Amino acid sequence: MDISRNSKLTEYISQLNIRVMDSGFASVGTEWHAKQVCSPYSRLYLIHEGGGKLTHEGRSIPLEPRHIYLIPAGLTFDYACLTHMQQLYFHLHIYTADGYDLLYQLKHIYTLQVSDNHYSELRRCYKGHLLRDAFELHQHLNSLMTRFLGKARISEQVIETASPFLRQVYALVQQALNIKTTQKTLADKMSISVSALSRRFKVETGMSLGQYMDELLFQKAQQMLLFSDNSLAQIAEDLGFCDQFYFSRYFKQRQSEAPSLYRRRLRKSI
Repeated sequence: MDISRNSKLTEYISQLNIRVMDSGFASVGTEWHAKQVCSPYSRLYLIHEGGGKLTHEGRSIPLEPRHIYLIPAGLTFDYACLTHMQQLYFHLHIYTADGYDLLYQLKHIYTLQVSDNHYSELRRCYKGHLLRDAFELHQHLNSLMTRFLGKARISEQVIETASPFLRQVYALVQQALNIKTTQKTLADKMSISVSALSRRFKVETGMSLGQYMDELLFQKAQQMLLFSDNSLAQIAEDLGFCDQFYFSRYFKQRQSEAPSLYRRRLRKSI
């Protein structure tokens, strides 16, 4: 028996995690408008009828029927509806093993044109209630993301899997992600010195361990504000802050706005 395995590819597939955080079929008018929107998730807009526009770095992008638009996480843009518009939308993440969103590295808005049949299939699956509908919709989303990643040339990147050391660090950080988790906490769990841990992490990733932990903590704070109804005090406690005041100060230093304002502003945007 002769077996050929692509272990690197299958390992990478097992680490990919596509999560839909929110979705809906929206009918909007001119009230649908906002400036300087920057969300911690990526957006897919599938336009059914009507029209609008997106603006990014001075470039205006028309929203047109039978077109699908990808707005990557972390991108700052404006949006507006001209008269009326119907759209199927998805807010999603594509997580990799390190806890980052794969789409954060994209710096542009991408567009695809789809056939009437393709769009009808997407709407049919979205309105369905069967397990088959869920699997088919997941397949459609995967296919769309493959096409978008091809346009962005990310699909041409060589797959690099994390070393056993990095996988252990990633898992430990994500399992106990709060302000009280320190590098010493991780070092003790891994039976290694703090200096050896931080030095090796920097060598293998090019970034400091402290920066990595802080970026993931802030990302988690954003998610909790947008996708839970917990009070700021409860979120602060869950993240290990001593009180709501210190959490608000931490958040405002990084986002330049209070967490309560961030929550209200982003929850109004679809």
